[in-house]
Amino acid sequence: MAKVYGIDLGTTNSSIASFDGRQVDFIHPQNAVMGGDLVPSVIYYERETGKPVVGASARNALGSPRETSRIVTFTKRYMGQENYPEEILIQNERVSISPVEGSACILHHLLSCANEESRGNGGTTSNKAVITIPAAFSNKQRECTKLAAELAGIEVLGLVHEPTAAAISYGIKSGDTVLVFDLGGGTLDVSIVKNNRGDYKVLAAAGDSDVLQRNIGGKDWDDKLLELAINQHGYELGRLPNLSIETELWQLKKRVEECKVCLSTMQEEVIYFPDFTSETITRADFVRYTDNLVVDCLKVVKAAIDKADSDSTSGPVRIDRCVLAGGSSNMPEIKRRLSSYLADRIANGRSESEWLHLAKPERAIVEGAARYAYMLANEGANDNGVLVGVEEKSSHSYGTKLGNSRTGDFMVRNLILSTDPMIVDSRPFSFLIIEDKQSSVIVDLFENNSTDSTIPFSDQLNKIYEKDYVFDNPENVRRHTVVSFIVSRNRDGIISIRVESEGHHSEDFEIATVFPPITDEQKRHIVSSIQLMDLIPED
Repeated sequence: MAKVYGIDLGTTNSSIASFDGRQVDFIHPQNAVMGGDLVPSVIYYERETGKPVVGASARNALGSPRETSRIVTFTKRYMGQENYPEEILIQNERVSISPVEGSACILHHLLSCANEESRGNGGTTSNKAVITIPAAFSNKQRECTKLAAELAGIEVLGLVHEPTAAAISYGIKSGDTVLVFDLGGGTLDVSIVKNNRGDYKVLAAAGDSDVLQRNIGGKDWDDKLLELAINQHGYELGRLPNLSIETELWQLKKRVEECKVCLSTMQEEVIYFPDFTSETITRADFVRYTDNLVVDCLKVVKAAIDKADSDSTSGPVRIDRCVLAGGSSNMPEIKRRLSSYLADRIANGRSESEWLHLAKPERAIVEGAARYAYMLANEGANDNGVLVGVEEKSSHSYGTKLGNSRTGDFMVRNLILSTDPMIVDSRPFSFLIIEDKQSSVIVDLFENNSTDSTIPFSDQLNKIYEKDYVFDNPENVRRHTVVSFIVSRNRDGIISIRVESEGHHSEDFEIATVFPPITDEQKRHIVSSIQLMDLIPED
C-alpha cells in the first residue's frame, strides 16, 4: 500500500501522521512541543540568511525583543485575506510574508520531518497528503491552502474538513448521527455527520466566519483572560524600563495561556506579572468575562442544526452523540453549555456521559486526516471496516447576479446551495442576449451563506469571480441568443466555471481566487525560502 500522510494545519499547532490500514503513526517532528507531535504554527526568519525556522524555537523567539520583527504567527487565521502580507526584517530589509508563504513553510517542515523519521525507521517516504481545513473555509481560502501545499512540495490528495476528520478519528458507530464541535486555537467549525456502514456523510456544516463574520477560537479566550487580569489587577503596561512592551506582552500572554489551562481543572489560579506582583483569577470570573464568546459558539451550533433540519425529510434531526474536538474544547464551560443546549436533541434519552465525548483534542483531526488519506490513496480500501467513503458539504452557496439595470432591482440566483452535496458536476444557468451584435456578456459569481435559491443583492456579498465573456464574432450575435453559465464544485469544495453560447466558442477555466495574484516571481521566492530550509542546517 502506498504511504501517505494526513496533515492538520492548525492556527496554533500543526501535526502530521500516517496510517497503514492497521494503526496510526503520529510523527514527532523537530521543534515540536516538548518533543511530542505538536509543532507550533510559528515561523521565525533568521537574521542573516532569511532561513525560515518552524516550531517551538520560533515561538520561543517571541520573548526576545530583537527577534519579534522576524516572526510570523496565525497564518491560517488570515489565509485568503487580501490585506495581510506580514512584514519581517531580513538583513535590515522589510520582506512581505503572505499567509500562503507562512503555511507553505509549516507544511514543508512537517513533510520533511515525517520523511526523515520514516527513513530512520527503514520505511518509505512520500509527498502525498490530505490537508485539513475549517469547514467554513471559502473558495479563496481552499485555493490558497492547496497552493501553499503544492509550493511546499506536497501532492494534495484532497482537503478534508476538520470536524469530519475528528468524526472519522472518533469512529462513529454505524447508524449514528454525531454533532462535531471543533474549537481550535483560531477557528470554530460545527458539522453534523452520519455514519452509514463506513460511509461518512456530512448532513450540515457551519463555521464561525459564516455565522459571526469573524473567526473565534482559543486565542479569543486568551485575549479576554489577559484583559481580565490586567483590569482586575490594575496593571500598567510599559512602565518597566528593562522590558519592551512586546516582551512584556509576550510574558503575560504565556502566563495567561497557562492560567487558562489550569482553570479547566481548578477553581482559581494565580497569574504572576512581569513586575513580580500577582493576581488570583477565579474560574467563575473567567466564565463570566467570556460568556459572550460561548454565546457566539452556540450561534454556530444553531446554524448547523438549522441547516440539517431544513434539508431533512423526516423532521428535526436527532443527535446520537456530540464529539468535542480541538484543544480549546477542554474548557469546562464549553462542555456544560453544549450539554444544556443540545439536551432536547439527544436521541433515546441518553445521559450526558453516554453522548458527550471529548475526542483526543490534540490528535483527533490529524488521525482522521491520515485515515482519509489512506482511503483515497488506496482506491477506497477500507480501514478495517471503519471508513469506506466520505461525503462532505460546504457551508457556502454560490450564485450569479440578475436584475434590471434600468430600475436598479437586482438579486442573486444561487446555482449551488450549501445544502447540496459537496460534489456538483454541473449546475447550468441560461440567459438571453438582450441586443443584436452584442460584443460580450459579463458573468460573475457570489459566495454567500444563504440556503435560499434567490437572495436580495447586496454590496456586502462576497464576489469571488467576474469575467467579461467576449464573443468571437459580434456581427453574428443576435438578440435572444442563449448563453449558458455552468458552475461545478469538486470534492475539495473548489469551484470551476464553463461558459457556452449558441454558435460561438466555449471555454473552460477555473476561478483564480488567490488575491493578490501569486505571480511567478512570488512563487519562486516562496520556493527559494523552502529550499533554504533544507540547505542550511539548524544549529
